[in-house]
Amino acid sequence: MLDDGVVHFRLPSFGSEDIVTEFAAALERLGPDSIRGMVLDVRVTNGGNSELGYAIISRLIDRKIETSRWKTRQYRPAERSWGQPETWFEAGPGSISPAEGRAYRGPLAVLVGPNTVSAAEDFVVPLDYSNRAVLVGRTTAGTTGNPLRIP
Repeated sequence: MLDDGVVHFRLPSFGSEDIVTEFAAALERLGPDSIRGMVLDVRVTNGGNSELGYAIISRLIDRKIETSRWKTRQYRPAERSWGQPETWFEAGPGSISPAEGRAYRGPLAVLVGPNTVSAAEDFVVPLDYSNRAVLVGRTTAGTTGNPLRIP
């Protein structure tokens, strides 16, 4: 808890359900109505499972909001050689609904930077596009969230 009722949460990873449990417990302990402002820090968040980030968001919204949508080119060399137009795979958007129970609905800022990657970027998108949070910092990494390891 910072001065004047502002609370700061550092979210280091969305790699374990513990982050959701700990966030919910802290929110309950502090009492959402007593919080005058909230800062979520994902400047050094190494990704994980986007659904865990969405579970945290569900405790910060009062209406359903959309997640990101994305598309990627489907490269099929044979179709290209046959003169076929390129095709795209598209997914999303999904949505996040408000969680049951007590939630925080007050002012919200999210700290972001070049080490905000993968699921952390998925976390930022719906908060930004729904105008639920003010983003503060630098541009995120711009990762796909689907690393491909080549030995």
